Amino acid sequence: MIDFNERKSKFMDKAKYYNPFSNYKYYFTKEGTPKTIIRANGRKQSLFSSDDRTLSNLKLYYQYYRGDGTVWAAINSISFNTVMVGHYFESDDPEAKKIINDFCNKIDLDSHLLNATTYALVLGDSFLEIIYTKDGKNISRLKKTDGKTMFINYDDYGDIQSFQQKAGGEKKDPIDPEFICHFNLFPKPDSPYGISLIEPSRDTIKRKIRSDQAITNAMIRHGTPKYVATIGTEKEKQIPPKGTLEKIEKTMEDISDKNEFIIPWNCKIETIDEGGVQGIKDYTDYFQTQLVVGLLCPEEALGMGKGSTEATARVKAILYERMIESFQLRISRIIEQSLFNKVLETHGKEPNTVHIRFNSITDEDEALKAKWMGELMNGFRNSPIKPFTINEIREYFKKHPIDETWANTLK
Repeated sequence: MIDFNERKSKFMDKAKYYNPFSNYKYYFTKEGTPKTIIRANGRKQSLFSSDDRTLSNLKLYYQYYRGDGTVWAAINSISFNTVMVGHYFESDDPEAKKIINDFCNKIDLDSHLLNATTYALVLGDSFLEIIYTKDGKNISRLKKTDGKTMFINYDDYGDIQSFQQKAGGEKKDPIDPEFICHFNLFPKPDSPYGISLIEPSRDTIKRKIRSDQAITNAMIRHGTPKYVATIGTEKEKQIPPKGTLEKIEKTMEDISDKNEFIIPWNCKIETIDEGGVQGIKDYTDYFQTQLVVGLLCPEEALGMGKGSTEATARVKAILYERMIESFQLRISRIIEQSLFNKVLETHGKEPNTVHIRFNSITDEDEALKAKWMGELMNGFRNSPIKPFTINEIREYFKKHPIDETWANTLK
């Protein structure tokens, strides 16, 4: 149960104590204060002090996400493969495991994690508001927030003091970190903010958009042959009446569904600019390749692996899966610290006793590991000493250890 008055008192006026045993004036809080800083002491932190995290840039990233098909496909491919592959829980306490499982089903954790992962990739950060029941005993639900309006207030050491929203040109009241679940997948060393997946490819996307527009205009202008109609002959030495020219011009205005023309002997129709637009593929492939590399998504996942062989596609799939696993690990740690531990403490359980594990995209990487491990263990088949214990093998495959004596023996 959360005592909101106590939380408010600690939040608004955190006690700091001077360390008399140190030659430097370090201050300490309950959680501990580091000695390394990320900015000069006394420099104020405003909502828009960051050069790259501005409201205009965040809106631009979201606009690219919604407007460019490659960006849309890459980000959704990563987020869906990270979260929607399914998950399971590991714990030595069956009761604690059931508590967390029921809690996740109640709040629809999968949907919230999908939104949080997607927005973290697009904007660099995503925020879920943790809403408690009126009595403050239990978490009732999670609420997604607009990451473009959320900002972090942090001290010189980089520790988060509060979250704050700016909407409608007004700053809202600071929010205690206890009530916000903050996600980012690409951290920055000089602030608690994350880096958008779109940010490194921002210039590439701009060039690609300009290139697409230029190519589209060129295709409209030069993609089909042009018709030139000559009326009259050189021997006639006279200009046809204006009405005749206008009638023929009107006839040729829309030739999309015309296959042939019936004209008199003194009219001649020829085509020009039949070459079309040359080298379009080279231009499109250049920017497309740069964009795909920057978005960390293999071409095969976007349906673009035309020139890939089975061997290269397999290597890309393994590397892509390992990247997804790193995202899953980071998200699981955030969820366990920000949500699971609160729920466990509410029910009188020890924190850090239930862990969430996401399923793999494919079994390719695990199959290679299992094959290698099996061949190694087979070499020690007749030996009383094995190279790995059961728990060491389980740890290698990211499984929770077994609390049994025989699982930790070398024999």
